[in-house]
Amino acid sequence: MTTMTRGFAPPLWLWLGWGLCSVSAPAEPIAFSIPTQRGDRALALFTQQSGVDILYTAHPLRQIRSQSVHGLHEPSDALVVLLRGTGFMPTQQNGRYAIVAITPPPGSLVGRIEPSNGESATSTTVHLLAEQRTTSTNRHGEYRFENVRPGTYRIVAERDGFRTLEISDNTVQSNRRTQLALEIISPRASVTEFGQPQLQRLRQSGRDGRRARRLGLPLRSPPNAQPFLPFIGARNVARFGTRF
Repeated sequence: MTTMTRGFAPPLWLWLGWGLCSVSAPAEPIAFSIPTQRGDRALALFTQQSGVDILYTAHPLRQIRSQSVHGLHEPSDALVVLLRGTGFMPTQQNGRYAIVAITPPPGSLVGRIEPSNGESATSTTVHLLAEQRTTSTNRHGEYRFENVRPGTYRIVAERDGFRTLEISDNTVQSNRRTQLALEIISPRASVTEFGQPQLQRLRQSGRDGRRARRLGLPLRSPPNAQPFLPFIGARNVARFGTRF
């Protein structure tokens, strides 16, 4: 829960909306002695040593480590040093300070997906899951996501009649275009394409097995039934007196 105490305050939008008062920062340098520590504690110590109230939300600042500040500094300079490299920065207006998160510039994500069966590469649906964004491939199989926040993302591609394609660990950096490798999306197996020849082989092996049993031959599994075919013929029918 956010509270308003010295060194602890509501988010910046509350301060701007309500015009909460804060002590004006003195212009003269102040002697600071703030060791490296948890961010919210460092800001509380800054307020104690400078007499300057700061508006910030404590929870996210508990996750960072501040820089140390020692010696004579103006409060604005001391805050910059204190927060350097933490992902946060101070803002000042009329001597009032607030701590805000730095928003890094976005990047972009570019990739290409092609069907394995030679179909046109257009119209594959591509999802950028964490951002809840969707696009489609063009006729070259290319897709693009612009203005993506820096981070690591998972992509899912879908196409009618094809297996779902997942592409993981795609890292986007600020002001950079991330080019992904070519991915191939494969059709789902169908009875027409894959099942029919197998059914024919099973039917044939079943007939061969029945013939082998009639002749008193040892049974073999369907994949190994084919070698019996040369043995089973008209001459052997006459020999064993077996009809087929």
